[in-house]
Amino acid sequence: MKTFFLQLFTIACAVASLTGQSAEAVIEKTGTLHYENTDDFRNQWRVTCPAAEENTSRWVVAADERDGKVLRAGRRGNASAPFEFRVYSPTRQEITVFDVSRAGSLRTYTDFRLVDGPRRPIEAIRVTLALVSPDGSNSYTACVYANNDMLNKSSLRIDKLNFNSGELEHGKYKDNILFTKLDNSLKQENWYRFEFTMTRKNATERSPVNLTVCVYELENGQKGGKRGKLLKSATADLMPNLGKYVQFGMIGYTTAPYCLYTDNFGAENSIEAVETVKAKKDKTDAPISETTKNLINSMMNRRHEYKKGSGNIVLAQDGKEQAVIVISPTAPAPVRFAAQELEFFLNKLTGARFKTVSEIPAGGSAIILGDTPEARKAGIDVQKIVRDGFQIIAQDNKILIAGKDDSSARSEVLFKLATLPDDHRRHPGLEPHEWTFERGTLYGVYQFIEMLGVRWFMPGPKGLVIPEEKNLQIPAFSMLEEPTFSERRISPRWWEDSRLFSRYSKGPPVDPIKVFDDLQFTHKANIVWVLRMKGSSMIYPLNHRPPNNQFEERFGKTHPEYFSLWRGKRDLKSEGHTGRTGELCYSSEGMYQETIKDVDAFFAGKPASERGLTSHYYSSNQGWAPAANYGKMVSMLPHDVYKPCECDKCKGKIAYNRGQGQMSELVWNFVARVAEHVEKRWPGHMVSCLAYSSYVALPLTLERLPDNVVVGICPSGVYLQNPEKYKAVFDLAKSWKTMSNAPMAFWSPLLSRWTRNIDLYAVPMQIPHFHKKLIKDLSGYGRIMFLEMEADNYVFEHLNRYIIMKLLYNPDLDVDLLIDDYCRKFYGPAADIMRGVISDIEKRCNLIGVEDVPRWKIWSSPDMFGPEVMKNYRAGMNDAENLVKETKYAEPVRLFSTHFIGYMEQGFNAFQAIAEGAKERTRLAQTRRNMQMTIPFVGDRKQMLSLPLMGASDYPDFQGSSVELGYDNKFLYLKLIAFENKLKDLKADCKDDKGPVWSDDCFEVMLAPPDSRSYYQIVVNGNGACQVLLHMGDGNRDKLIKPENFKVKVTPRIAYDESIWDVEMEIPLAQFPQEYFTAPWRFNVFRSRYLNSANACQGSGIYLTELNFHKFDEYPKLIFGGK
Repeated sequence: MKTFFLQLFTIACAVASLTGQSAEAVIEKTGTLHYENTDDFRNQWRVTCPAAEENTSRWVVAADERDGKVLRAGRRGNASAPFEFRVYSPTRQEITVFDVSRAGSLRTYTDFRLVDGPRRPIEAIRVTLALVSPDGSNSYTACVYANNDMLNKSSLRIDKLNFNSGELEHGKYKDNILFTKLDNSLKQENWYRFEFTMTRKNATERSPVNLTVCVYELENGQKGGKRGKLLKSATADLMPNLGKYVQFGMIGYTTAPYCLYTDNFGAENSIEAVETVKAKKDKTDAPISETTKNLINSMMNRRHEYKKGSGNIVLAQDGKEQAVIVISPTAPAPVRFAAQELEFFLNKLTGARFKTVSEIPAGGSAIILGDTPEARKAGIDVQKIVRDGFQIIAQDNKILIAGKDDSSARSEVLFKLATLPDDHRRHPGLEPHEWTFERGTLYGVYQFIEMLGVRWFMPGPKGLVIPEEKNLQIPAFSMLEEPTFSERRISPRWWEDSRLFSRYSKGPPVDPIKVFDDLQFTHKANIVWVLRMKGSSMIYPLNHRPPNNQFEERFGKTHPEYFSLWRGKRDLKSEGHTGRTGELCYSSEGMYQETIKDVDAFFAGKPASERGLTSHYYSSNQGWAPAANYGKMVSMLPHDVYKPCECDKCKGKIAYNRGQGQMSELVWNFVARVAEHVEKRWPGHMVSCLAYSSYVALPLTLERLPDNVVVGICPSGVYLQNPEKYKAVFDLAKSWKTMSNAPMAFWSPLLSRWTRNIDLYAVPMQIPHFHKKLIKDLSGYGRIMFLEMEADNYVFEHLNRYIIMKLLYNPDLDVDLLIDDYCRKFYGPAADIMRGVISDIEKRCNLIGVEDVPRWKIWSSPDMFGPEVMKNYRAGMNDAENLVKETKYAEPVRLFSTHFIGYMEQGFNAFQAIAEGAKERTRLAQTRRNMQMTIPFVGDRKQMLSLPLMGASDYPDFQGSSVELGYDNKFLYLKLIAFENKLKDLKADCKDDKGPVWSDDCFEVMLAPPDSRSYYQIVVNGNGACQVLLHMGDGNRDKLIKPENFKVKVTPRIAYDESIWDVEMEIPLAQFPQEYFTAPWRFNVFRSRYLNSANACQGSGIYLTELNFHKFDEYPKLIFGGK
């Protein structure tokens, strides 16, 4: 049988009509009909009805093409034969395509009757009405649907799906929009009306639609009766329109041997028959200022030009300088610092002593820096060069390098670098917002220095490559470079981020400070590296506005109505909400006005304190948080929470069933309104907002955004090499690009290891060619890039970072040339070996980056990083180290061998240890499942039986536990021992038996008397809080009893010096009948380890293979031995 949906739309039309009365009689009598195939069924159950009148607005199935009435029956077994019909025109005898480009409603409907089989209640049935795009690629379907006892437990649902992709297959609906239970029972033999209505809001291109589904009784329950009592209706608001044209269809489906009758299938069009309704003129149609247009054009139109000249310019000969560096006596700080850097590197390169002077000498060569008369005479106009760009002209005996440079005191921070401590602490002068000054000439000088052969592959002296060139000359050329991306930012950039120090839950921890010390990597060294890599000199705010602008602190008490009404209370800590609070009500006029006042104050240059904000340490930004307010841009990104406001004004604008578009109408209309104000009051200034969380999808009630809105998307780097996910990113970018002419922004987390997939601990993601493709493709849409990158191992990421920074400046660079240059200059004689290793790692990373590859496969597969591969890498490193012994290349090779391949080996070895642990767990599982153990009759506690608990999985930092067992004439004794190396973080919140003890770090003792499926569950934590529950053995864990007479004594102990907590337990035996002690009991002990920190949940037990403590039939058996 063909795939279900392919059949839906390819059923042949020209099948002879039969009355099917004999078959109907059979099914009416027996409840079932056996048939051999679908065609056989259809031929038996065709019943015709006349076509509709030509003059009505109702379309039905044409008599000679389709049935007006359909009977449906299942055959023997579980097979089923769905049917499908389209609405046909009564005159043209073809499927009707409805024009829905205007405002109004369309309705499709059918009458149906259910017939129950004689053997058991109806198991599954579906009556579906479909609103379908002409090509079948998109549709909304509404159905009466249920499993199990259809007549009494019915439901209505609306789904969005692709009819051509298999999503309609039974049980596999993928995008449920609405689901509601049908309150009234449906009666057998009665007829009902099922209706599905689409109402289009207005006539704009992307007008939203409302979808309503209804079930009615027909009068007297008779076929052909008028529509009677409404049983249920439900509406899904603010759904995307399917396009200008749609078709209607009906689908029926049941599970054998039950019947579904349908009749009176058709559609009505109440789309207004007048001219297209003029939609309310979108407020974003207001003209954009020339200032804003010029800003957009300057960001999108970037130049990378290079032209060869004739001749050479000699800079040094036999270690003697042949040129001077020339700067103006009044040169700004970036030019003076550029001269200092150039002098340093020229001296290192040649061994000469270059000098910086203020006048051009009469003879010899000169390197002239900055916006000077000589530069202007040569045709360099720095006012026409964008920020961070530069122009170099090297001709005759002069080299001119110039770009825009800051002349204020702010740029003097360049000279503070030398005075800052070279350590791992945060210091004033190291904050990103203190480095937002123009320095085009400095970046031109760094480009020139690189052209001389200098490289800075990573921060610090160990990443610096300076060749020796006693005779230094450069061919004549001219170049103009402007960065393709205005923001070129990588995070964690300043390394004070706590994520750098986070511990992974797999394998051995990484000590970043130890690694940094080995690399001689410091905060100051990193800033110097960012400068030399021509990092962006401007911050483009993209972060969450409510917390950065302290809305809750300023207005929480005085204006709670500014905040989201969430679960009956405003989203404020003072109202009892926890976690991230302060989400806004985007319908609040007062909140909007305060936002506008903030924006106006910031753009006017007023200090944040005038608006009641605490300045923190943002002195260079007038106290405003740069993450949300900087330069000529403000961010309107909502708080990083999902708390849609439930107030009356917001509620109707939230599309709860629209997935990533639930809050799009609220958020983006607010952004548009703010942007309109900014464009009128502050031309040339921008407003940003990420398409993020519940407002990723385009708003349906906005045709466009103002062109001063920078829309950002967040293309996650996890499995982005997967072609489908990659395409989805650019489909999203294409759709948002239609909303605003402003260049887009990208917040891209290129994270594969950090909390995204813990199983990828120590697995590299070295994918420079993929980064080239991603950055180049994104450059077609935007100019602002913020990249989150891994923070666990800098050597793992140093080549990625180096190449990415290069590509953000110029995405057209050749990655292969960059890697070849890196290997040749950094590793010298070992270049070929290192190039081979790096290329091989990239090839395998591309396989891992496509999908969620399990850890065992990564470290065992020959296509990934299996044993032979790791063995070959180590052999390659040994060969490379031998080739570079006692050379300047030895240290770079050692760093790669130790911190790259060595880190991979840590991950590989950790996996091997876990694999061995898995073997031991398998052995224990085989031994302990249903094992029989005899507990001793003890005279003292030293004679008790001791059993270690086994982990349910390969937990990192697994903390062992054990149980000791024994008994005497009065008590069953248990000592429960929990080892814990983080005892100060022990979770033991419950102090008595009133709270959820099982939510703490706790033991759970399961005790079942002989020949009983009922068992006691005794839960105890480190405080001695104890709860006893009785499971009745019927499998229903919702029906638990607290036995009133069960007695147990517990004595807790927390021993910090021993790193354990334990509980001694005494259970009186007299509370059980004497005969219980002559037969085996079911018994198990579990520990749930919980700490007041992340990644600490572990489960262990005497027998436990998965986190299910109630697999009663697998419990070990306990025998009371001795007396």
